[in-house]
Amino acid sequence: MTVRETGLQAERTSLSWQRTLAALFVVALLCLRDPRTAPALMLWPAAGVAVLCVAIILRLRFRTRGITDPEHPPAPLAGRSAIVAVSGGVIVLGFALLVTEWLY
Repeated sequence: MTVRETGLQAERTSLSWQRTLAALFVVALLCLRDPRTAPALMLWPAAGVAVLCVAIILRLRFRTRGITDPEHPPAPLAGRSAIVAVSGGVIVLGFALLVTEWLY
């Protein structure tokens, strides 16, 4: 059985994920701020990225519980799916912004 360290490294990793997702969420909300003037091309990717950020933040909240709660076994903070989802969200949102600026 592998025993994990419950030191500050896990807490710093959790906080950095929260900051990254919060920044991405704010960018997505800024893209949604005025749907009357924003083109429809931008609305769906921005809404999808905002929902994705909220889902990953909630998932990370449950995963970090294992670090501080001795009754639950510790789990890795960020799985491959979270990393791929955040990277894909940034790429989709960036591409949609570029296309929107190019077309309008």
